[in-house]
Amino acid sequence: MAAIVKAAIDHVDGAELAGISLVERGRAIRTVAPTDEVVRAIDEVQYRTGQGPCLDAIAEHQVYSTGDLTAEDRWEDFATAAAEFGVPSMLSYRLFVTGTTLGALNLYSRAHDAFSHQTREDGRLFATHAAIALVGAQTHGQGHPDATPRP
Repeated sequence: MAAIVKAAIDHVDGAELAGISLVERGRAIRTVAPTDEVVRAIDEVQYRTGQGPCLDAIAEHQVYSTGDLTAEDRWEDFATAAAEFGVPSMLSYRLFVTGTTLGALNLYSRAHDAFSHQTREDGRLFATHAAIALVGAQTHGQGHPDATPRP
């Protein structure tokens, strides 16, 4: 997972920080392989408030992006609390769904409006490849018979 988030930063324009959120059956959502502790802190705000681009990406299987958390009205409680971390731009992709796990790739930038439409599309391709790699790693590492990815 650490290799996936590092590659995301290296290959998705504007991405400065990254992490993966996992929801495993019977467990709370958690952040894995954050590139910086600010990623974990921002994600914790999403989990605590029950709102944010990551949670919507997981639930609705769409790409969610914001270029200025201070002006965001889709996730007011989250945006207000997360703005203090100085990371106004976020981009979130649902990675996969297996029989027991949901995942999302979250990208962050300290710049306003860091992610263009083209960047969002390029990131979608990256997220698709990352999902395949991650599910393969989980299947190999845990031997789950139900670990067939459903993008």
